Amino acid sequence: MPLHTVALGAVLTPTVLHTLVTHYLNRKSLHNKPTVHITYDEGIQIVRSFLQYASKHPVEDLQAFTRQWVPSPHWVRTEAITIPAEFLSSAADAVNKQLGPKGIIRVGGEKWWQWRGPAEDLKGEWIEMRNHYNETKKANKRCNRVMLYVHGGAYFFGSVDTHRYMMQRHARKLKARLFAPEYRLSPQFPFPCSLHDCLAAYLWLLKSHEPKEIIIAGDSAGGGLALSMLVIMRDQGIPLPAGAILISPWVDLTHSFPSIVADNPGDYIPPYGFRHKPSTAWPPPN
Repeated sequence: MPLHTVALGAVLTPTVLHTLVTHYLNRKSLHNKPTVHITYDEGIQIVRSFLQYASKHPVEDLQAFTRQWVPSPHWVRTEAITIPAEFLSSAADAVNKQLGPKGIIRVGGEKWWQWRGPAEDLKGEWIEMRNHYNETKKANKRCNRVMLYVHGGAYFFGSVDTHRYMMQRHARKLKARLFAPEYRLSPQFPFPCSLHDCLAAYLWLLKSHEPKEIIIAGDSAGGGLALSMLVIMRDQGIPLPAGAILISPWVDLTHSFPSIVADNPGDYIPPYGFRHKPSTAWPPPN
């Protein structure tokens, strides 16, 4: 079956119904476990089934599916932004200094990952509650609470669109503005491309905000990127933000955690790691 919304709904419906029934049949045994909440239990099972189904498709199909345009509610204000090239250059300098001579050799050089390809500019999106924006504008003030949010997706899928609902909730609860960069994804743009983009977004925010007005947040791969950014800032003397929120950060890419070699129903990462149907773009013509 193709990877689109209707097909995915058909595939996931049995999982949703099965989890609903088994949850209430076994709810006594779920006490003192996160899965005691039906929404958590359903969420874990849906993500696991989604990743298993997606593995039967090429990476490009999953990337396209998670880049679909998702409309924003009328009470949410969004604004598309392009990060100027000067901040990309500053971020590249910091990454090169952090990698050092040996690290630069290991990643294959200091220039190739600065090439942006068809994507060209680094884009991002401001997300905030419309009533909060209007109140701030009416008072002729600027919002001094900013969250830089890095979306998750195992470093190779996901987008601002897949995470906008989560991000708009953060903006509403914090009464803040949230900025989310559309960083480049692997495998087309491997490390350190994503780190380069996210660091450039932070440097751009520093142009108009004090570090104490910014917090960095991210989930899964986004949490791992946020932590990597903090390490570079610390080591390279870049002003640190007020804080960071790491939501289940994926920082161990060696798959050495116990749930990989043992049955753990609370881990949604497939036991065989992330593998996909071969891409039509590989191998390239000789």
